[in-house]
Amino acid sequence: MEIKLSSEELSQLRACQYETSNKVVFVKATCILMVADGFAIKTIANSFGVDVSTVYRYLKSYVSVGLKEFLGSNYVGYSGKLTGAEIVILIAELNSKLYTTAKSVSAFIYDTFGVKYSVSGTADLLHRIGFVFKKITGVPCECDIAEQQKFVSKMSKIFKSQDVDTVIYYADGVHPTHNCRTTCGWIEKGCEFKQPMVSGRDRVNINALINAKDVTDIVMVDCASVNADSTQALYQKALDNNVTAKKRWNLKKQLRFF
Repeated sequence: MEIKLSSEELSQLRACQYETSNKVVFVKATCILMVADGFAIKTIANSFGVDVSTVYRYLKSYVSVGLKEFLGSNYVGYSGKLTGAEIVILIAELNSKLYTTAKSVSAFIYDTFGVKYSVSGTADLLHRIGFVFKKITGVPCECDIAEQQKFVSKMSKIFKSQDVDTVIYYADGVHPTHNCRTTCGWIEKGCEFKQPMVSGRDRVNINALINAKDVTDIVMVDCASVNADSTQALYQKALDNNVTAKKRWNLKKQLRFF
């Protein structure tokens, strides 16, 4: 048996899952959603420990009487301030972006839906829809090969447009450590929020340039922080190292935005 659910029906059934404390109501709503997602009836029955006939009975009842009558008086869950559709949007946001405080989640809810929640009320809501406050999961960093190829292609065009004697530097401030630190945030219960990790403990700040044509030509300054002053000192050092360059920047003019 196949059924198709409208977006409104999907939102209502999802809201039922999140809001009800009644196990039977949860199973009934989830069965309908799983059938709509294409799960086999036998698989659904085995998942919830019910008979195949029970799943068919749920389906027939839902199609015949609709959601309200299907759930009956057993649906006593707290609806809260957000609609089912808004809860679905909130869950998608929380799964795509790490929120480290209930206050920041409350701000997102107000900015997106115009609904005010206190910090404690937001924490209650998060627990109710299946989120817990825990540490993120560190995973090894992986490079994006496609993005690297785009960058190489772009830089090749820049090199070809310049004179042979032109010096081009790559600039970046780095903060090497021996081990990255994880933090805590609101993460869906039973799930992990993965964060690319490198190793690090002691932190130092280095503002540096590397010659794009000669990787042995490195200009760097150790600094308390990578800011306007350390950047200006770095660029001045690069100019001092290239006194024979045909074109030289006016350092004060170039860095006046700092």
